[in-house]
Amino acid sequence: MKVPESQKIVTSLALAPNRKFVAVVENGVKPTISVFNLETKYRVIILGNPLTSCTSSSFEFVSFTCDSEKIVAVTGPPEWLMFYYELSGRVHSYIPAMGESPPSAATGVTQIACNPSDPTILCIVGFGLFRFISWTNGQWVQYGFNSADKLEITGVCWVTDELVIVGTRCGRLIAVEYGDVRGVYRANTVTEIHLEKGGAQRIEITS
Repeated sequence: MKVPESQKIVTSLALAPNRKFVAVVENGVKPTISVFNLETKYRVIILGNPLTSCTSSSFEFVSFTCDSEKIVAVTGPPEWLMFYYELSGRVHSYIPAMGESPPSAATGVTQIACNPSDPTILCIVGFGLFRFISWTNGQWVQYGFNSADKLEITGVCWVTDELVIVGTRCGRLIAVEYGDVRGVYRANTVTEIHLEKGGAQRIEITS
């Protein structure tokens, strides 16, 4: 795979679930995302920030959706915009990653995670920030738990297509399923995580 010479800094990579594409983030005055086809070894598209009013010089996060047909990227400060790209290069949509009216405690995004089975569902977290959003009726709609004002969330991962576990700066694990909090645990005391489908008790974390 030939990567063109650049004066920019490569800051992150993302591999598509179908393992056919890789996205390379280069930050600078005009940050870009180069998408390479791993079968042909050639770059197939360059994605950028189309908004001339946006002053961010970075893409902080990039990820492919579960169907490998879209790319989700979040710019850095001060705007913190989320772009939802098609592999053709077209911007499908974009929104403020922290919401139109961000929580007063939100200071930035620390991670974005794509749902493992639905390409239209995303989870965005940060210090003072937790958002489930879905593409519904032609727009991004937030739903479920979002009371993260006092939480410094450092990371998130999908455990199933219905449940995420987030980690906080103070060492807590928070299980959120169907948009509702199922439990809060201390990471240093957890010994086992057991997941079950169906029934009233959908998750059991032993500590």
